[in-house]
This record gives sequence, structure tokens and C-alpha cells, in this order.
Amino acid sequence: MVGTMGIMTGSTEERILAAATAEFAAHGFGGARVDRIAAAAGANKERIYAYFGGKQRLFAAVLKAAASRPDGWTSRSAADLPATTGDLFDLAFGAPEIVRLISWRRLEGPELARSSSETEAYQEKIEQIKAAQRAGQVDASWDPADLMAIIGALAGAWSGADAALVDVAEAGGPPVHTRRAAIEEAMRRIVTPRNPTSAEGRPRTAARKGDKHGHNRRGDH
Repeated sequence: MVGTMGIMTGSTEERILAAATAEFAAHGFGGARVDRIAAAAGANKERIYAYFGGKQRLFAAVLKAAASRPDGWTSRSAADLPATTGDLFDLAFGAPEIVRLISWRRLEGPELARSSSETEAYQEKIEQIKAAQRAGQVDASWDPADLMAIIGALAGAWSGADAALVDVAEAGGPPVHTRRAAIEEAMRRIVTPRNPTSAEGRPRTAARKGDKHGHNRRGDH
């Protein structure tokens, strides 16, 4: 395992992954250097290539390890999306390197190190949301993919906020990392079924008659 005082304990592979996580989070894929990763891990570049086969595969391994960390999806049902969003909110502050890794990949190209396992994981979560909608536990008028995007946006709302906004918010209120309750309440208002007796609904992104832009606001019903 990785030690609390650094990255020089545990197996060679674990040390390499820990060093690579720090390097990619700090510099992105393009700016990261395998020689710095090797030095930080107490290994050599040849060992890194032997374990991972190259820089891009190493980056993919780092992302996979980050995705395997426990979060709300692994401990809660899809019906409890507010608490899941809160768990991810806490994770964003507790593991800022994950937020930076995701941001770097978005900046450097969404296809970078994207794996079929990631796609399958998202599809599984979407299917879980669909099941909760059919059970009347989640507002069925939402497209599950839209809900996934909203969960991510809310979970990262404060960890990725502009520093000036953080200053203003904390000058008149509690530290932003303690505002989980507000994030959960926002998600709760989004997903609570408007008609608890009906588990079916039209996806929110579907165009309504007479609305060429596909707007489907709550006030329209």
C-alpha cells in the first residue's frame, strides 16, 4: 500500500501508480514525464514500460484505479441519487487529484485512454437509474444520461468553482467543502417524482410539440 509519508512503500506497481497519479494530475498527459514518474516511484523507465507498456497505457491504468475508488454508486441504490451526489461531492474534495485527472483528459481530448470498461460502467449506472424511474423512485421525465451529467456537475460544483466565487461564498457563509447538504437538496428537487403514482414519463430532452428547441421545463406541464 502507499504510505502516508510518501510513495516509497508497497509493491513496485503500486508505487508507480501513485507516482503517475501525482504526475498526471499535476501536468496532464501531455506534460507528464515518465522519467519523473520513475524517479518518484524509485523505479526505472524500463520497469514502467514492462508493467504498463507505455505512457498512454499508464495513464489508462491511473484512470482505472481512480474510477475504482469507493463512491456512492458502490454503496447506495440508484433511488438515492441525492446521497450519491453528496458522496461524490465529498470525494471531489477528498481526492482532488481525481478531479484534475478528469479535467486534464477533457482538455486534452475525450478519446484519450477512454476504455470500454468506462463506457460499460456508465451504461450500467444509466440502467440502474432507468430501473428506479420505472419503480417511481426517480422522476421519469428525465433522460438518465442527463441525470448522470447533472450529478457530475453538482458533485463538482464547489471543488471546481472559480476562486473569486469561493471567496465571496465563504466570506458570508460556511466553507464550501461543508456544503454537501445544499448539493443533496438540489439533486433531491431535481429527481423527486412530480407524480408519485406514475412511474412513466417522457425524456426531458425530447422535443415538445410547438417547441423546436426541445425545451421541456417543469412549468410546461
